[in-house]
Amino acid sequence: MFILSKYRFILMFSFFFSLVVNCASLSTLSDSEVEERLENCKSLGMPEIPCREVANEFGRRKQAEYKREKEAEALEDQKIQNEKDAKSIEMAKTIKMPPAGMVDPNLSKQMLEAYSAAFSEEKLTSMRAVIVSKSFSPIRHEISGIIIARGFAGVVAMKRPNGECFVASTYYEQVYDGQKYTNVYFKRYSTAWPPESTKYQQLIDCNNVYK
Repeated sequence: MFILSKYRFILMFSFFFSLVVNCASLSTLSDSEVEERLENCKSLGMPEIPCREVANEFGRRKQAEYKREKEAEALEDQKIQNEKDAKSIEMAKTIKMPPAGMVDPNLSKQMLEAYSAAFSEEKLTSMRAVIVSKSFSPIRHEISGIIIARGFAGVVAMKRPNGECFVASTYYEQVYDGQKYTNVYFKRYSTAWPPESTKYQQLIDCNNVYK
């Protein structure tokens, strides 16, 4: 028993001495060697100061590794985004405004105003609106059944503050006051007009808006 205790003491002393001597050169060790020393500290219960240096070095390396991984992920994400942007710009050159289902300049103006109001925080500039529905859809009161509004689909072209133009396939409702149709409200995005990518905001070459 005494011999084992003596052997353990010698082993711990040797390891402690090694730690003290090599603390200043921890940076020259490989990651696996630093990790091995940290495990020895934990398993052998070595003195605090040299083991703290090993733990600090291990922590620094893990932080550096995490930073490298995040930087690599960011570069990959940026690469993917750049590819998407390039494809979107190319697609923008092919997008054209759809043919009109109905023509009503006043209603088209109200569409642009309604869309701008719905997304006022984007500070959009109105360009052009096209009504793609060929007829209006009556909207009735749930109980009485009387007409309270009418719905229709359209496409709006807007310009962002950065100069980009986009089109959006949209759906509107126009309130009926019992005698005439009045205010127009943007209700939701629509799939009434292809391509499907214009369901939200699809870039369009600004020169194509009025073609």
